[in-house]
Parts: sequence; C-alpha cells; structure tokens
Amino acid sequence: MLDGLFRIYLNVKVSLIGRDLKRLVREVATEEFRVRQSGDDKDLVYDVCVVSDAEKQRLASDSQLSARLSALPARYRYPRKARLHIEFQSQETIDREYDGKWHYYFA
Repeated sequence: MLDGLFRIYLNVKVSLIGRDLKRLVREVATEEFRVRQSGDDKDLVYDVCVVSDAEKQRLASDSQLSARLSALPARYRYPRKARLHIEFQSQETIDREYDGKWHYYFA
C-alpha cells in the first residue's frame, strides 16, 4: 500500500514540475515548443523540443532560465536521490542528424 501511495505522490510531483517547466519556458520562448517527459522515478528527463537550432541554443544558454528550472525539484520536494535532466532539442537538428525522425533521437 505504501509503495502505491508513494508512486501517486511522485506522479503528482512529476506533473507539477512538468507544468511549471512549461510555464517557465513559455515566458522566454520566442517560438513554438513542446515538452516530452520520459525516464523513471530515479532518472527523470524532460526534453524541450523547439523548431530552430538558434532557439535551442538560446534557451540552453539562458542562465536565468536554467536556475529557475533547476530549482523545480526542490520546490516540489522531489527526492534528492533522483536525477532530473532538462534537455533542449530542435527540429532542425532532428532533420539534419536523424532524418527528421524524433523517435530515432529518443531511442
């Protein structure tokens, strides 16, 4: 029973982190984006998928955005042992390096 409750507890936290991540990126993004979540309780990954390489680089190098995103796990008391990765990727890179197929990148 505790394991089930803990899983629900973590799922709520993952949802809240994802919601705030989208909100924070939306505040600074200059083009359309989407967020894909993958991984598990110990290694959670959010991929922020944008259109251009320039936007990918701009968001990835935004130190203020990075600091705000890095604070999300602590804000929601996500387990410290777990690792949270936030990565930025662009359609231009996927087109160039993965023949336009996102599933190759995510594989």
